[in-house]
Amino acid sequence: MGQSANRLVGGIFGAVYLLVGIAGFFVSSGADFAGTEGGTLIFFEVNPLHNIVHLAIGAALLGAALSSVRAARGVNTTVGAVYLLVGLLGLFLVGSSANILALNGADNVLHFASAILLLGVGLRVGEAWSGRAPVFDAAAYAAIAKNLDEGNGFTVGADATQPSTDYSPGLPLFVAGIYKLTGGVHERLARIVLAVIGALAPLFAYHLARRLSPRHGIAAGLIA
Repeated sequence: MGQSANRLVGGIFGAVYLLVGIAGFFVSSGADFAGTEGGTLIFFEVNPLHNIVHLAIGAALLGAALSSVRAARGVNTTVGAVYLLVGLLGLFLVGSSANILALNGADNVLHFASAILLLGVGLRVGEAWSGRAPVFDAAAYAAIAKNLDEGNGFTVGADATQPSTDYSPGLPLFVAGIYKLTGGVHERLARIVLAVIGALAPLFAYHLARRLSPRHGIAAGLIA
């Protein structure tokens, strides 16, 4: 399981959500099954229906993680998309009579965080974790970064089909910096770092857009 980011993250999230689902029943025993108000679990508000959803999500994530990389990736991506939708809906449901999961602000933050992490692993980080060799432009950028780290300048290599001037300097310089900090050429690590940054891009876009226009923060995050 440790050799697959999707299986590792899915297994951890699955176990945590199962524990949260079980613990939730101890604090929401007096709440209505689908009531708008529930019991408080740390910072989060839950009712029995919410607990069942946590158990179902946890079981799906953990079961897929124990099954195969393909299953884990599919379930991580699906659950991440569902949590993104639930997070968006939660912004409008809190305080309304339609809040059948007894959501509060902390729940929404957790759902958005879960969505970003699960979608990031399912769509980006998991692929980088697999350690596949880069191809096409990615291979050229990797070669330039390696040459920079080894002191050979901004060059692609003797076998390149395009000159190094065709490639922008930002990415290879950043990757070469990672190599310098880690003491050698670690392409897999660099791909994981880049994938994590890409996965967090919607969050950066959301916060930047909110500073410029509070009404357009969510739209900017979704577009990113």
